[in-house]
Amino acid sequence: MSSQPSCSQTTPSSATQSIRPVSIKQLQTLGGASGDDDAL
Repeated sequence: MSSQPSCSQTTPSSATQSIRPVSIKQLQTLGGASGDDDAL
């Protein structure tokens, strides 16, 4: 019983931290690409 809640809390925390930095980089890259597309 204790193992299940522990794993659940750890999984989202790790996933969120990993996704956040990646999302920021992707947003910056997409933003630059979008700007070029709009200019074209």
